[in-house]
Amino acid sequence: MLLLATLALALQPLADDRRSSDIVVHAPELQSTRAALDSVAPPLRAKDPVARFTDPICAASAGLTDAADHLIVDRVEELAASVGLRVGSPGCAPNVIIMFVNNGKTAVRRLLTRGSPGVASQSLDDMRRIIADPSPVKAWTETEIRSRDGDRPIYYADKAPDLRVATSSIVSLPVRRDILSATVVIDRDAGRVVR
Repeated sequence: MLLLATLALALQPLADDRRSSDIVVHAPELQSTRAALDSVAPPLRAKDPVARFTDPICAASAGLTDAADHLIVDRVEELAASVGLRVGSPGCAPNVIIMFVNNGKTAVRRLLTRGSPGVASQSLDDMRRIIADPSPVKAWTETEIRSRDGDRPIYYADKAPDLRVATSSIVSLPVRRDILSATVVIDRDAGRVVR
């Protein structure tokens, strides 16, 4: 979710041409920022690994002019590289998708009813929460639990998935949570409100 929060900030125009590497959050903003993140990020227990991108970032944007969509993709990939994430080569399969739509709630419902892989790991409660969110931006990630070494679960038709781990220890987690994709759905009218 940190990447999505960073993405949302990156889409806002800079106040001027200067760029600062320092981010200062004052107490009132810290509380509202924490509340905003808590509303979109599921709560984690201490033993749960934090989700992260391990595959190269491959951004796609749709719903604006071609020039604007390319600008957004370039900015997302620039941001990803600036925080040490790998960026995919041209023609890669998108795993960060930004969609500008007329109605975010309708677009998310459509993804859900059509069985889109972009919502495959979301529970029905998660989808209800995302759709009910009154903000003009809806965002979520698709994640998968993998072994510490990156091995994927083996899925069976008639039983629960099987994940084999080389070792287990109280010092380090035997599993990690990989972000498979991040989706951001933005109401087109939101751009008229945000300057």
